[in-house]
Amino acid sequence: MVNQISEDFIFKSWTKVCKQNEKKLLLAWLPHSDSEYTVAILKVLDSLKKEFQVNDEDWELHNEYYKCDAVYYDKKDSITLPKLSMFKKKGGVFLRHILVHLEHENEIRTSWEEIFQFCAFSADLNVLVTYPKSEKDIETLKTEYAKILSTVDFYPKKLLIILGIKIENPEKIKWFGFKCIEDNELEEITENEVSL
Repeated sequence: MVNQISEDFIFKSWTKVCKQNEKKLLLAWLPHSDSEYTVAILKVLDSLKKEFQVNDEDWELHNEYYKCDAVYYDKKDSITLPKLSMFKKKGGVFLRHILVHLEHENEIRTSWEEIFQFCAFSADLNVLVTYPKSEKDIETLKTEYAKILSTVDFYPKKLLIILGIKIENPEKIKWFGFKCIEDNELEEITENEVSL
């Protein structure tokens, strides 16, 4: 496993890239248009790839990898299937190892479904990004996510939950990061909390 893949590192990278794309994210902010916001987030995901690359690693991003919103991997861990392969008419990529599996859910009410998506793939770190309506909802969400995690037999190795909340005056996005610790509790990453 690559040593920089920690919840703190990924959260810090997420908030840094979101700050760089602040205006675009706010212009497309939910509920204006899910598709506009998703396009803005896809640009963030691509920019994250550059943040993750350290040393001689060759990080790649694959959007919609077998129904995963985004996976990041080292290029050396991929096998490209030829176009005329009996497995895939158009060719494709098979990953031997996933570094980061990221699920982005615009709708908070269905965000819990993404946790089960993490159980289908093995990754060094799993990241869920979603958007509660206000800071008041965070404690309830933490409790609900902990309940869900306690029901999962095949538990993801590491889990980071990133919550984004739009603040009106001044207009900005406030990000909160939570890592899963013992007994399915979520611990806030306080020192890296960044407001846009």
